[in-house]
Amino acid sequence: MRVDLHRTLSKADLGWAATSGWSLAPGGERAVTISIGVFDSVEAGVALIRQVLRRHRTGPGTRLTFRREPIPLD
Repeated sequence: MRVDLHRTLSKADLGWAATSGWSLAPGGERAVTISIGVFDSVEAGVALIRQVLRRHRTGPGTRLTFRREPIPLD
């Protein structure tokens, strides 16, 4: 997913994505933290991020925040 996020944002010249950490979630699944940088238009960047998240059918624990405030995923 990180590669898709980075490719999508870079292709649109709107930003980047990088893995910034991971941990083991309950049940032994790996939880990954991805840092995303968006240039110029936060709205356009969030729209692209939402598209990528839908393509990957992310789980219920997926969160998107901006300045520590949640951004709706739908």
